[in-house]
Amino acid sequence: MKSSKFATAVFAFSGLVFLATAGHAAYQEVKPAPVSIQLTDEEKKLVDGATFEMSYSTDDLTSSKGAEYALLDGNVKRVGFSENAYSFQTKKRLADFSFTDRPNYDNLVAFKGYDLLYGLTYSFESTTDPKVNFSIINKETKKVTTVSVPITKEVRGDNSHFVTDVTFYRKGNTVYGVVPMPEYENRGSKAPTYFFITFSVNLETGATTPAKRVKLPEEYASIAWGEAKSSRMYDPQVLLFKSMYSRDEKFRLMTFDAETEKFTEIRPEQGMSAVQSILYTVGDKAYIALADEVPAFTGSDTYVKASERKNNETKYYVLNAGSQKLEEAFTTETDVYAPQVYLNKGNLVMITLVDGKPTLRVQSMQTKDILLSKTIDVKDDVFFIDTRMYGMMRMK
Repeated sequence: MKSSKFATAVFAFSGLVFLATAGHAAYQEVKPAPVSIQLTDEEKKLVDGATFEMSYSTDDLTSSKGAEYALLDGNVKRVGFSENAYSFQTKKRLADFSFTDRPNYDNLVAFKGYDLLYGLTYSFESTTDPKVNFSIINKETKKVTTVSVPITKEVRGDNSHFVTDVTFYRKGNTVYGVVPMPEYENRGSKAPTYFFITFSVNLETGATTPAKRVKLPEEYASIAWGEAKSSRMYDPQVLLFKSMYSRDEKFRLMTFDAETEKFTEIRPEQGMSAVQSILYTVGDKAYIALADEVPAFTGSDTYVKASERKNNETKYYVLNAGSQKLEEAFTTETDVYAPQVYLNKGNLVMITLVDGKPTLRVQSMQTKDILLSKTIDVKDDVFFIDTRMYGMMRMK
């Protein structure tokens, strides 16, 4: 699908059909468009991949699901900043490949010069090892290198056949993969403990190192660790974990170097928690977004017009390379009804209220500059939805 000079963001309604293998979609256009915005080709590059989930405060023109689709660049993408949207964006990025040559993994981490796609295969049979499968795409030559790393029983343990999601970071041309795993042997007898599985793959050659088990220090072993999703990373060169659960209920942050197997605890700021703190990684910097608590909307709540709403404030803290201390970096303001902020390369894409009007804004995480601020034409009874709040799918 060729891009025109301008693209209009519009709603796609019932009857939308995805042609995922081609990276395009057919949709039924509704006029007048409940939501619209004009974007130049350069502006489209700033928001590429961003999709917004929207709904109506009334039942007019809505589907039974209560949420619809927004187009930003002429191609339909899924609702929200969810994994579905990310998966569709990945397929779109692979549209240049023929059907037979296209990598078939949906998880993508973008590195400078390369895209790394990966998928997990596993079996309940004790004789079959789960594998992490890679397709490495050279963005310049379009060459695809495919490799696999088995996770052997000696590494994962006798009773564990599942490999959870993998997180990655780069050192030079070497990408390290890290998988937090629980000790299934301890289940039922005492509180669970955790370990890491690590391996590496070379972006240029595809050469891999075998998976190995890394024991966590005693003070970290009883903590369930979570990391930034791949959709919130761009050329990651540092790995930051946050505690998703700990028996002493303290919130912790920790960096991990897979090459040296070094763990470094980072002191969190007041108010940070597993739920309220969202991790991003851009280059050699890790960011922690600390948002104001979002109101718990219910179906009985009254819709508030944009001119009467207020923005939700989110503070971003940065962990610079080699540092053990967080520094306050910048603050963003987003519409309280808006989705979570989307990362496009090193830029944040968001919806904010400016003079009471929903506005599409793009801000650089590294320079803090506002790269785009453009008013969105929105009907009064349409609002953006935060995908964290599925309870507010219908407001009347």
